[in-house]
Amino acid sequence: MENSYLKKVIDGDTSKFSYFIENYKHMAFSIAFRVVNNREDAEEIVQDSFLKAFKSLKKFRQDSKFSTWFYKIVVNCSLSKIKKHKAGVCSIELIDDNNVGIENVESVYKSLTMDDQKKYINIALD
Repeated sequence: MENSYLKKVIDGDTSKFSYFIENYKHMAFSIAFRVVNNREDAEEIVQDSFLKAFKSLKKFRQDSKFSTWFYKIVVNCSLSKIKKHKAGVCSIELIDDNNVGIENVESVYKSLTMDDQKKYINIALD
């Protein structure tokens, strides 16, 4: 079913992207909120993540489920927000359109302090 929505959006029926927003907005918010621990930042991260996913949809290789790919975008954006602290804007350009993957998360993760790393590992395990 998801594949048919993906195809329709890629073929130009952008209104079908609402399917993904409705199905993934709550989990995306939960992930973002657990990482940044701030409602407003989490809402901004979710919006930025959906925008990034929409703009990159044609490049989505479908090697994995849409949800897996999308949640990686959410995690990247969340970690970027933490790294920039109060910069006010989450850089969605951090994620390479051609290769949204664990490497991006690892590069941001390495820039965190040891205490931050422990905190976010515990959050992820919860």
